[in-house]
Amino acid sequence: RDILFHHRELFDSCISKNFYNISEQSFIGFNDS
Repeated sequence: RDILFHHRELFDSCISKNFYNISEQSFIGFNDS
């Protein structure tokens, strides 16, 4: 159970990090155009 919870935590952090990178890139692209 603890392992699953830890995995979920890593999973959430990875998703939020990817989402931040994607939103940042799209924002930069939006500014360029």
